[in-house]
Amino acid sequence: MLSVTKIILERLDEDGIITDYVLASNIIDSILADYHIHPLHNFPITATDLPEYIHTYLKVRHFEGLSKSTLRVYFYMLQELTFYINKPAKNITLNDLRQFLHYKSQNNSLSSISGIISCIKSFWDWLAMENLIDYNPAAHLHYPKCTHNTREGLSVIEIELCREACKTDRERAVFEFLLASGCRIGEIIDLLYSEVVTGEFHVLGKGSKVRYCYLNKKCLMYLERYHSRRKGESPYLFTQLRPPYQKVSIRALQDEIASIGKRCNIHLYPHRLRHTFASAALENGASLTTVQKILGHTKISTTQVYYGKQVIM
Repeated sequence: MLSVTKIILERLDEDGIITDYVLASNIIDSILADYHIHPLHNFPITATDLPEYIHTYLKVRHFEGLSKSTLRVYFYMLQELTFYINKPAKNITLNDLRQFLHYKSQNNSLSSISGIISCIKSFWDWLAMENLIDYNPAAHLHYPKCTHNTREGLSVIEIELCREACKTDRERAVFEFLLASGCRIGEIIDLLYSEVVTGEFHVLGKGSKVRYCYLNKKCLMYLERYHSRRKGESPYLFTQLRPPYQKVSIRALQDEIASIGKRCNIHLYPHRLRHTFASAALENGASLTTVQKILGHTKISTTQVYYGKQVIM
């Protein structure tokens, strides 16, 4: 019986890259805790083919257009399942999967569990399609009943408070862009300034789907002000604040938006501005199908659930 931490350390030590064994052990323990894997969880080492299958599966899903962030979530979830069950794919039963879900339910909401089940079902469906297993236990997993709450956008007063809380041209430009476009944060980091100056542009969304988005005059004004004063000659829409002024990271933009909210005591994050955009569009007469297309939702029911609008089609 070996601990998860010891297994990882021994694998790294084979490559001779560990100089401080205790420090490395503490770092691994911390990382495992972030993913709810107990560092001292013991399990017998048996031959399992899951890591190889997971690697191939993720390559296939990447080819099909799954986003990098989704692939990363799938990777960590399936790796954790491998550690927890630790059996060859053909030997994994429905009860094994249910025990794993019970373990995950201790620290996750019902909606998160639904996402985990979706990941497991997708992976096992692929295993069955490739004839790598004789029986698909995931086919008998059922999603929990979740209460779908309307996602809360900002009120008009909160929007103005956030605008007043912006300290720099950059912060105001980022805030107005997310509010006016309804884009996901990951969709804007690769945009070039030249692509958006007309107020109409396209983004590559989930599943590598292209869709058109639009900006209002106020947003364009703050974008122009930011770009006329910023340093560096990068063509990207938003860049790093320090040399060499390359394109900005998702984390940096998330932190900027959160900082704006903290100054005015509002829980603010990029996706909340997307909710605000959708709510405002629907309240001002935009059709549900129009908002669906701008947001890039595959199913119109997603738009209805997100924003609580019961619209007769």
